[in-house]
Amino acid sequence: ISTKEFLANEQGHVTGVKTVRVEWKNVGGQTRLIEMPGSEEIFEADLVLLALGFLGPEPTVGTSLGVDFDKRGNFKADWGNWRTSNAKVFAAGDCRRGQSL
Repeated sequence: ISTKEFLANEQGHVTGVKTVRVEWKNVGGQTRLIEMPGSEEIFEADLVLLALGFLGPEPTVGTSLGVDFDKRGNFKADWGNWRTSNAKVFAAGDCRRGQSL
């Protein structure tokens, strides 16, 4: 899944995330991320955390949200729906699988 847009209300507060399903394809000898037509989806959200960088997830954030950690210190999430031990918190990217830079 790739994020296309963050959605907000008139006050500028986040209300959701627009996403599209993607797949990696070899195009002319280069690996490209290709959007799958008709796969756009909107997920409602009150808060969006961006997980990027050279370090794993900040433990105090996960702990304050009631999220369990895996043995590597990443947010533990169910495969496929990405729900953490807190049913209102979902994890993806670096905070779930580990840093990739």
